[in-house]
Amino acid sequence: MATKPEFETSVELKRLFMRELDSWRKRTRLGLGELSQHCGVSPSYLAHVGRYGRIPSKPVLLLLALNFGMSRPQEILSAARVQEPWPFDSPLGLAPLEDPSQGLLTVNLNMKGLVDAIVGALRSEHSPKSLLELLAGRPLRIGLNPLQHWLFAVPGDHSRGLLPDLCAALGSTLQCNVETQLTQFDRYVEQLCCGEIDIFGPLLARPKCPAKILFTIATHKMGISVLRRLRVIPNLPALDPPRHLDDLISRPYEIAVFKDSRAHLFALTALKRAESSVIVCSSEEEAVERLLLK
Repeated sequence: MATKPEFETSVELKRLFMRELDSWRKRTRLGLGELSQHCGVSPSYLAHVGRYGRIPSKPVLLLLALNFGMSRPQEILSAARVQEPWPFDSPLGLAPLEDPSQGLLTVNLNMKGLVDAIVGALRSEHSPKSLLELLAGRPLRIGLNPLQHWLFAVPGDHSRGLLPDLCAALGSTLQCNVETQLTQFDRYVEQLCCGEIDIFGPLLARPKCPAKILFTIATHKMGISVLRRLRVIPNLPALDPPRHLDDLISRPYEIAVFKDSRAHLFALTALKRAESSVIVCSSEEEAVERLLLK
């Protein structure tokens, strides 16, 4: 047994709506979706009018009559059992988009004034903001890389040294509070992207980040020195000398580095090596010995 719709219906409105909709489709080559947009309702709402004769609100009835261009718009009100008369003087309709001169309202547009107004609004919206405005009262958050031990006075103490002093001087110069936090190199891009930190560095290379996220250029570049064993060793693969940096990334070279040195950082970042795949040495001498010994 079919259930009765939970809204008021009218058989006469259903008949009139389908007649006018068919004529409107042939004339405009548009469908129910476009008509619903013109009336500010969902397609399913108008579909109920055509299927059940659902009586919509009075504003929707007026918009339907105007979009249909009905010569006798009072009919749609009568079919919906609205006792009030049609509120506008006839004839009245909506002009097509390609002919705005015949619409309900004609406006002489000062195009130069409009352009100037838009430009002014854009300039005010995108005007440079001070650091204090960008921070909105919170401290400037700087990520400190613990692997850059040469920037700290004492290994393991990240409160003293060149980088902490630089952060303090930066806060004094910019007249804002500075908050520092240790940030592992493999997480700094993620923390910058999600807003956990504002600054990280010094950096050797600009990171590759998701679209629409921009970073400044690297603050400095670092050279790299390489020692390579020439004598063939039975338990190591014979490899040609690397000609490009990509060779150190893609080919199975064994890499030994001094712990927490720039070379260590370079191997983990630029060479994309996992910590477990790098031979970490306690001194430069040990790194050289690793090359000399089997």
